[in-house]
Amino acid sequence: MSERPVVSFRDVHLSFDRPILRGVSFDLQAGQTKVVLGGSGSGKTTILRLILGLLKPESGSVKVDGTEVTGLSEEELRDVRLKVGMVFQEGALFDSLTVGENVGYRLNEDAALGPDEVEARVREMLGYVGLAPFYDHRPSQLSGGQRRRVAVARALVARPQLMLYDEPTTGLDPITATTITDLIVKVRDLDGVSSILVTHQLRDAFNVARTSVRREGETVVNTVADDLRAADGTGFLMLREGRVHFEGTPYELQASSDEYLREFLS
Repeated sequence: MSERPVVSFRDVHLSFDRPILRGVSFDLQAGQTKVVLGGSGSGKTTILRLILGLLKPESGSVKVDGTEVTGLSEEELRDVRLKVGMVFQEGALFDSLTVGENVGYRLNEDAALGPDEVEARVREMLGYVGLAPFYDHRPSQLSGGQRRRVAVARALVARPQLMLYDEPTTGLDPITATTITDLIVKVRDLDGVSSILVTHQLRDAFNVARTSVRREGETVVNTVADDLRAADGTGFLMLREGRVHFEGTPYELQASSDEYLREFLS
């Protein structure tokens, strides 16, 4: 594991009409998933916006792959953002474009890739998320779960080092949500991509923690652990009123006797 965190927050403060983050510190290590939990307005999505440089903290440090992003210009932030894939809450697809055009949108800005290379990469990513036959479809022809998988393919197509997921299963039924969390694990375990998952869904958080994926020849095998102590690829971070109330393993969260955590888990 790399000694340098992929993401590092140190004593980050941010306020608007009220305090949003109050002294938040945490690290995301290479190849790991950090699940950020908390109630509405606790600051979960704000963390993702700070990583992307869409917001600037009032004080504190935010580093992505060792680069301090808080003082960077938009041009300088572009180099950081190229390392990051983002999946928004509702997928944020362009309805006027085909599925293939949506996935390849970012690549078309890269002068180093020709049209044939872009199409090959897009088709590869659609195959990765199980949607290879949908290249020429419109987003309006897809189910909610399929739209989210297209959004994941679009985020992955530039081969990022870091994936950010903002409530990616909101509005999905439990079975469809599991296909999304399995995909998040697949990206982590097979490709070694670090990730931050913001969610208020405990079911999805523990699904990511319990599940591991490995490749056996041409077959991808999912394993679901019975014991959370085996969930070493995922860490949990709980925010409460802008502060880190808990940081630790899924097992430590589940076993905690903290009154607020017990209520949240109930």
